[in-house]
Amino acid sequence: MNATGLQDKVFFNKNYCYSLCSYDDKLVVGTSYGIQIRNVNSNAVELLNYENIGLPARIVFSVDHSNDGTIWLGCDSGLIKLKGQTFYRYDMSNSPMPGNFVLSVYCAKNGDIWSAVLSNGEISLLKYDGLAWSIYNSSNSVINSSSGYNFKFVEISTGDIYFLCEDLYRFDGINWSVFSSNFYFTMAVDSSDNIYLTEGSVVYKVSNGSFVNLNSPNTFQNVEIFVDSLQNVWVGKSAIGNKALYKFNGTSWTTYLAGITDYNINEIVSDKQNNIWLATSGGLQKFNGSTFQINYVGLPSNADVQDVIPNYQNKLWVAGGVLDDNGGISSYDGENWNSYTRYNSGLLH
Repeated sequence: MNATGLQDKVFFNKNYCYSLCSYDDKLVVGTSYGIQIRNVNSNAVELLNYENIGLPARIVFSVDHSNDGTIWLGCDSGLIKLKGQTFYRYDMSNSPMPGNFVLSVYCAKNGDIWSAVLSNGEISLLKYDGLAWSIYNSSNSVINSSSGYNFKFVEISTGDIYFLCEDLYRFDGINWSVFSSNFYFTMAVDSSDNIYLTEGSVVYKVSNGSFVNLNSPNTFQNVEIFVDSLQNVWVGKSAIGNKALYKFNGTSWTTYLAGITDYNINEIVSDKQNNIWLATSGGLQKFNGSTFQINYVGLPSNADVQDVIPNYQNKLWVAGGVLDDNGGISSYDGENWNSYTRYNSGLLH
């Protein structure tokens, strides 16, 4: 999935809504049993799974859409192209894919479809231009990742593709380059094509291949990073040490402790009013620049919020899962919450 300005997914967790993408007036939810397509204006819901259309996918790890509205699914059974209710699956039998476990999919601006495939403990990257496939792995490129937690594609204005899976890789359209590490965990890009990376407690700014340590005040694992429209860099940490959020304004760091209600910050986004929203394992928090608010309204009381899309159809959309199998999505229009779970909307689980 990748919504505009928001391209991060955490794939392996207790969340039943794995991913979100948005286009036109539709919100697509990748779940552990097919997908849901919701019209955000009418709230009409279309459920697509094996039972009703024969969709050959159970777990949908990643969703994205191409410029023509085609939906692409990264699944446990391959890469699926979906147009309306017509689908086609690419897998080991009809493509160069070395395996059928597609952990991430990204639709580039030029129409290329990128996917990250896990097979025999190795990650391969595939590019499909609609006619031909290109595959990159340890046998023909610098791609040499055997594991990882976050699998993420980011595209900069030049069309170069960055891929994160422990190491950071860059594809300039012809050649790959690699920035080795101990373990890069997550990344973000600003409007000037600078890349921000976390490695343990360290935050780097990468500009034209040059790494600068931003000297983050956090001494624990940084697990989420986000650049807002004002070019502030926001960093969330793991469930160790203090509950904290960090902001870098280009010169200095500010640490926010008071009001943070959960250790795990899974995702950070901002809305049109430049409020910062935190998706945490304890719910959704809003930071207006001075105070934090936590809001469970419209969310299950034990929501583990994993993914957020801001500013879509003037609403904030949240995907989350909970320990009691009551995961779902919620929307917030600035005043009211609406919650959609498999119990009240037919949402797949």
